[in-house]
Amino acid sequence: MEKITRPLIKVAPPGPKAKALIERDHAVTSPSYIKEYPLVMEGGQGSFVIDVDGNSYLDFMAGIAVTSTGHAHPKVVKAIQDAAAKFLHICGTDFYYESMVTLCETLSKSVPGMGATKVFLTNSGTEAVEGAIKLARHHTKRSKIIAFKGEKMKIEQDQSVILNWQASNAVRAELNDGSSTKDVDNGVGSILVSPVKTTTYTLTVYDSDGEKTVKKITIEVTAKPKEAPAPQPETPTDPPVTNPTSAPEKTNESPPISY
Repeated sequence: MEKITRPLIKVAPPGPKAKALIERDHAVTSPSYIKEYPLVMEGGQGSFVIDVDGNSYLDFMAGIAVTSTGHAHPKVVKAIQDAAAKFLHICGTDFYYESMVTLCETLSKSVPGMGATKVFLTNSGTEAVEGAIKLARHHTKRSKIIAFKGEKMKIEQDQSVILNWQASNAVRAELNDGSSTKDVDNGVGSILVSPVKTTTYTLTVYDSDGEKTVKKITIEVTAKPKEAPAPQPETPTDPPVTNPTSAPEKTNESPPISY
């Protein structure tokens, strides 16, 4: 494969090879595999990817942010080849192997200012968050978690938002929407809000030691987009009624020219 130094489109994507492979894919794979766009990858070099029709692109997705060293980095390729030559896989949940221990030792040492640490490896961000919640609940012996999706959210009219206020040692909370305050006891797992206008909610959580934590979240309400009216079917019109027995109307127009 020639060295790629810049993006280059040789064939308008998706090209014929890509279209053929996409058609095969649609015939046998679940539609739950969402595709961002019809890119059929064949190879990669550094920060570039090459499709089956020879087009090259600058890769901003990086394998969902997991190929930080780029594609086909020689050191990474060699490490994979060396590992595959020993064994392909054995579950770290069930058994031990040195490379996993070495990796966890390296990660543990890279975490600053936390003292002794233990590493939990996951396949995705979702697993990492779920694991953090379970570990926090186990360690604190509390089941509640406070969670916010950022400090600002946007929704359309008639939509609702769930605010999770669970905290590990929370005993109660107060929710203020700018006009009134509602008490929330520790038996409530989440709060459903349906604002009709842009609102800033202030959630004050009180723990068992009397300390309080204040969180704010602004929910911006936008007008629901108007749906375009559906096109109305055209009403067929009856052709003009002519009298087949009447003579054709005379005109002064010249007859059409034929060739």
